[in-house]
Amino acid sequence: MALSRRKMMGLVGGGVVLAAPASAGGFLTTRRPSRALAPWSAMGSDAESRINALSYAILAPNPHSRQPWVPELQGDDQLIIHRNKTLNLHDTDPFDRQLTIDMGCFLELLRMAANENGYALDTNLFPQGEDGPVAAIKFAEGGTKDPLFAHVFDRHTNRNAYEDHPIEADAQATLSEYSTIKSGQDDVTALHTLTWEAMEIEMTTHLDRSRFGAAPVIAYYATKEMNYGTNTGE
Repeated sequence: MALSRRKMMGLVGGGVVLAAPASAGGFLTTRRPSRALAPWSAMGSDAESRINALSYAILAPNPHSRQPWVPELQGDDQLIIHRNKTLNLHDTDPFDRQLTIDMGCFLELLRMAANENGYALDTNLFPQGEDGPVAAIKFAEGGTKDPLFAHVFDRHTNRNAYEDHPIEADAQATLSEYSTIKSGQDDVTALHTLTWEAMEIEMTTHLDRSRFGAAPVIAYYATKEMNYGTNTGE
């Protein structure tokens, strides 16, 4: 039986929300993938608009599963997003580039999920500067549904080797609307070298944070928890 939303991510006194699947230990013995995917099946089942949106956002892709986000609920419609800097990757991400992209993924999923549920977000990034919260967000009825939201459940990491052939011109033209395309041989060679060197650093510096196979992944998530601060204004 799939985990209920309350079991997977339930508010308890003091405003703590547990995000780790309660069935993680069972997966180690039953090897049932459905248990590992319980948080995904529970997304979007909470009546509270902010918790509903957060149920998607907390599953955003992030390096080494650091999950650095710390949402704080304020009042009836406010949400403050902090980043737990104790989870920084000092050796492989010294300028916090990966974790900044990571927080962007979190905020984008939050927006898409809120829009899908009939809410618009008024988002103020770094309202107190870089040393303060990442974002201050207000929920209000409205919002336009994002067609990409339908593909959230299709997201996965493809670790297959890249095919050694140029990208077609029409595909490059489409992609150029969203990013700078590097297709010259010198650029491609430089990117090959940079990517290989980056992978070597990741693997040799943080091997203890790399998890291969279902068992170590689920064992890791069994120890994870997400803390949500609450401020009722009292």
